Amino acid sequence: MPENVKDIYGDIYYGLAGLASFRDEDDLPMIRDIARWRSSMDLEQTCEAALDAFRTMPDKDNLPVISLIWKKFPLVAARATKIFHIDVIRLCARHKYVQTIPLLAPFVTDGFAGAEAQAALAEIVGRDLGQSRSHG
Repeated sequence: MPENVKDIYGDIYYGLAGLASFRDEDDLPMIRDIARWRSSMDLEQTCEAALDAFRTMPDKDNLPVISLIWKKFPLVAARATKIFHIDVIRLCARHKYVQTIPLLAPFVTDGFAGAEAQAALAEIVGRDLGQSRSHG
């Protein structure tokens, strides 16, 4: 691939990161569109910039894009990834919507950050659901 084409990837990342730094919620639809587009091309760095924007500007419409990005770039030991599950948990914890529950629930059993996921879920639903997953 020509160098000038490779440079475009960085330009998009830095452009999105710069746009997000303004923290203008009116930019969220464009940020979500760019994240969807870049995730379809396996370009994780741009998606990471979108997640940073979503962290500072929680919005219910961010949730499907967060889910898409996490599914596209899950934590896999064999792959160097910049998107860590703890970051996804903390990002989702800022999105205090019922629709966030399916994103956070799988992390409850995580030995490293399960307590953070559980605390975020308790805050969303208004009570601690406890350790048990059984209903009785």
